[in-house]
Order: sequence, then structure tokens, then C-alpha cells
Amino acid sequence: MHLTGFLFWGWLVILPVFQEPDTDKALSESIAAQHQRYIAALKQGDAAAYASLFTQDGVVLFPGDFQKGKSQLEQRQAQLFSQVRILEGTIHTLSLERNGPLAYEIGRFQYTIEVRADGSHRNLSGRYLAIWQQQGDGSWLMAVDSGFPDP
Repeated sequence: MHLTGFLFWGWLVILPVFQEPDTDKALSESIAAQHQRYIAALKQGDAAAYASLFTQDGVVLFPGDFQKGKSQLEQRQAQLFSQVRILEGTIHTLSLERNGPLAYEIGRFQYTIEVRADGSHRNLSGRYLAIWQQQGDGSWLMAVDSGFPDP
């Protein structure tokens, strides 16, 4: 092989090492849209809309709590909405990685809530891990959501 041929093929082998990873823009946009729906459901106190963001057998894992399936998720959320009202909320993705029909998201959340019993306002922030599953129509629903409040 000539030196020029070696240099050409050599660059093809090592070039990907120097390139930025290709982010899945469509995935990021889909997840951002789902975040907007999630926050809207929380602020509206809409347990059915909240549950609709999960797969049929979706799971929510929070400290001291475990729910599986849309029916349980909706019931749990309705109970929560009877106790607190979400006034504001933000979700910030720190990492989003796709592996076939699954996507793994790590991020931070922050909510301002009103406790219905006494009308007090509280800030709640923390970290989360969400596993998203792509559906047959190309949309993404949460298969697993786990949140960990800051101390």
C-alpha cells in the first residue's frame, strides 16, 4: 500500500474519535415536548394526563413509594393532587442517551408546591432518572420514572 493510501484509510479509522457525538435531535425534541406535557399535567392537577405519559405498565419509583401501571399511577397522582397543588415546575435534562427503542435520561427537577391543608408554599428540588420507551408510532413514553429529592 502506498503511503497516501495508508494515510487516507488511517484517517477514516481515527476520524470518528475526534468528532462530536451525533445527538438524536428528534429524541431530544420529543422528550422536551413530553416534559412540557408533564409539567402542564402537574400544574393542572390532571392525574389522567399525567398517567398518559407512561407506557401501559409504566413504573414510578420514589423514596417510600412504588406504583406500576397507568391505573395505579393515575390513582396515586390524584391522591397527591388532593394534598398539594403544583404552582410551578421545571425539568432540566443533564444526559439523554438512546439505545434502540429505549432512552435513558438523567436530570434535575424543581417544583413550587402549595400544601392544600395550610396554604403554605414549598420548593422541592432533586434529581431523576427516567427510562423512555419508543412506541410503534415513533412517540416516546416513560417506562420508568424515579425521583430523588434533595436533602
